[in-house]
Amino acid sequence: MNAKKYRILFSQHKKSPESTWKDFAFELQTYFQSWLDELEIKTLEDLKALIISDQMKKKCGPDYKNHFLIEWLELNEPLILAEKAMIVTIIVTTRKLP
Repeated sequence: MNAKKYRILFSQHKKSPESTWKDFAFELQTYFQSWLDELEIKTLEDLKALIISDQMKKKCGPDYKNHFLIEWLELNEPLILAEKAMIVTIIVTTRKLP
């Protein structure tokens, strides 16, 4: 599996009725750790950048993702992501001008 899949598993995982809360906690920990391992997150600063970037990506429209499709998963630095988002905003705005 890749980082994207682990992130989805972590963020959308639901407790099954037949599992215990300890099982659920273990499953969440496993998905979260696998997500971090795939992205080689080693420090608290790396983790903060990942979480902030992840939130920013959730707010970006499809134009942003499509423009940076190849590097989208690796864009985990908030300031770099912000700079690239500004570029896409300018491109999209320019296209809409008469």
